[in-house]
Amino acid sequence: MTEHQPRSRRTFLFWTAGAAIFAGLRPWSLFRKPPQKQSRSVMLTQDGKLVEVDPRHTGNVTGRVTDKELQEWIRK
Repeated sequence: MTEHQPRSRRTFLFWTAGAAIFAGLRPWSLFRKPPQKQSRSVMLTQDGKLVEVDPRHTGNVTGRVTDKELQEWIRK
C-alpha cells in the first residue's frame, strides 16, 4: 500500500489564490455588454460614388433630400 502524502501549504495557497482570482474575474465577464452591430447608412459622394458611412460620423442628418435640393447640388 502506498501512503497518502499530505499536500503542502504552498500547494493549498496556490489553488486557493487561483480560485479566488477566477471567482473575482468571472462576474466582470457576465456583466460586459456584447458589441452591438451598428447599421451603416449609404450615402452619395460629390463625385457620384456610393459609400457606407457610420451614423456617428454624419451628425444630425434627418430626412431625405428633395428634388429641388438635388438639382441645386448637381448644378454646383
